[in-house]
Amino acid sequence: MQHTIELGFGYKAKDDATVKRVVFGKRPTAGDQMRITDSPAIVGTQTELMLHRAAITEFGTLKMPVPMSVLISLNENDHEDISKGFDKFLVDTFGEREHERIDDATVRLPFGFESDGSVYDVVRFGYLLKGYDKIAIDRTRATGYRRLCMELSKQIVEISQSTGTLKIEGGVPLEMFENLDAFDLAVLSGAVDDWRDSFRRSPPTNNGATAR
Repeated sequence: MQHTIELGFGYKAKDDATVKRVVFGKRPTAGDQMRITDSPAIVGTQTELMLHRAAITEFGTLKMPVPMSVLISLNENDHEDISKGFDKFLVDTFGEREHERIDDATVRLPFGFESDGSVYDVVRFGYLLKGYDKIAIDRTRATGYRRLCMELSKQIVEISQSTGTLKIEGGVPLEMFENLDAFDLAVLSGAVDDWRDSFRRSPPTNNGATAR
């Protein structure tokens, strides 16, 4: 599914042609978010434009990915049109999907992890990070979404299918987050915090936690 918009002003290319047609055709992934936050110098407007850029599959006849210099050169009206188009594309491609908290330690994702052509949309948390886990991540100098994904890769102990029998046990490799939908990452971020808080609500149970 794609969503196409026409900018009010557009970008003036080298051949003096004005490019106005923008097509959104790819949902942003956790991999896109990791790359955006890998540089602490990228903040505010630039962060937003890079997220939009990840979803743009056509910008007139320009080569993809669309250069950041092109997006930065657009005026605020065009930026607003791109933002609205991006939001509509996300809503349209989300469709009727839902996420579900199955229990304190388990969540069903709207999209899910992909591995070898199979989708794993049920995630179970079971490992509370220890000091040495966080120090190991510190040493990689990972920040932002990359750090979040590195932490989640350890906190997750199993991914499985809501409509199948396949499952993968153990931590999720960081590489599997590359194509995870950005909305799924947001769900996991909230779900893991709720799971950790559940120990404070019900200390007699282990809520799926395991020792390593």
